[in-house]
Amino acid sequence: AAAYPTVAILAVSAFPVLVKDHWIAVHRIQGSHSRAAVFGVATLLMELAAAVLGAAWAGLEGFAVARLVALLVQAAFMAPTLLRSMAPPATAMRGSSARVEADLSDRDGL
Repeated sequence: AAAYPTVAILAVSAFPVLVKDHWIAVHRIQGSHSRAAVFGVATLLMELAAAVLGAAWAGLEGFAVARLVALLVQAAFMAPTLLRSMAPPATAMRGSSARVEADLSDRDGL
């Protein structure tokens, strides 16, 4: 029961890790490996420093809290890239209703 707060904090840290993992995947798809690597190493060092300082400050719970804060900062910087990657290209939006109508008319003709 004594480890419950630490485990709960570490469980919550899974959400910013998901953002981080998807950010890496987007950069791999886009082929921007070098930019992602530089930013990834910088945020890794920040996460490591926060974890060490948190552990020195308040033990295991301090480690978990500091790591969570570092991951949240990382996720805040990575989220705009993910949001941009989810938006459809502007050219895909133009004429999309005409394509849908053409697809429906082709289906009706079968």
